[in-house]
Amino acid sequence: MPRKEEQYSSGSEEYDAGSDDEDYDLFGSMKTSVCWDAHDKQLSVNVRQYAESTHKVELKYKGHLNTSTGGYHFLGVLRKHFLTNTPSIQSVFQAARLQAAAARPGGLNAEQAAELRELDIDADRLLPAGLRPLVLRDWSVAPGVTYDSAGPAPGAAGPHSHLKYALFVRKAPQVLLHSPRTDLLLSAKASTELCPKSKQVTTRAHLRLKLFKYAVTSKQDLRVCVGLDMETVPLTTGSTAAAAGPRKSWAQSPYIKISENNTSVKLQQGRWSFMYELDSPGCKARCMEMIIDRGWYAQAWGSWVAAWVSPCPRGHVARRA
Repeated sequence: MPRKEEQYSSGSEEYDAGSDDEDYDLFGSMKTSVCWDAHDKQLSVNVRQYAESTHKVELKYKGHLNTSTGGYHFLGVLRKHFLTNTPSIQSVFQAARLQAAAARPGGLNAEQAAELRELDIDADRLLPAGLRPLVLRDWSVAPGVTYDSAGPAPGAAGPHSHLKYALFVRKAPQVLLHSPRTDLLLSAKASTELCPKSKQVTTRAHLRLKLFKYAVTSKQDLRVCVGLDMETVPLTTGSTAAAAGPRKSWAQSPYIKISENNTSVKLQQGRWSFMYELDSPGCKARCMEMIIDRGWYAQAWGSWVAAWVSPCPRGHVARRA
């Protein structure tokens, strides 16, 4: 497998042909996977549909079909993103692209050289964007609603509503290390949901450290993600607060996911599962192109860059600086 700079330069020239004339008002795609739950010993088919408009309005749908019982469960999310700034990961990737172009014969033109000086980022150093984005910048706040087809959680008190009000806070992925063979990213997100009928509040938080090793073999990349998931039990904010008893502590569980191209093994909430993704290689390259060049920053940088930063096993190359 060629080095990342070579993949970018060879793949982008071929992919760019005719794409500049296209304009999109809605960015999105569908991902389908087959998952084996080692705990329940059941096979399921999962579908994830994602769409985001140019106004940062995002619609997400997750469906889960249990092939053993025939049961179907889905979760829908509609939210509007408000960004504190353009995420620094874009600046790091752009600086790396320009540095790679400068090393090739012909180098940079005057406009590209001026852009590289303005970015003032050395993509090869540790924490290429610096410490400030790690704490003060790269935040996204998104109010919205969720709809869960599942019934109330075990032990939940009061009436249940499938529709909930929600507030999402996301930290855009922070580039800790960026090189032709390795990427190391840190990301975090949290959400709070309010049930309008029971007045119960549930808060969740997730922290992820993601390592990408490219060209482990001639046709294989390796992705390792470790992190921590935290969730509160439903908290009662209404008149029944006194009967609810003292506030309980956060429930914490480790998260591990190891992926090789489309195959992965995952530990989440104490359950192991094995997954095979049936995504389209052409769609993977196309979505990365739109994310980098067309400015889809909100959810795109939060999860899609981390999921699709490596090429597909069939040789279709996304824009990876």
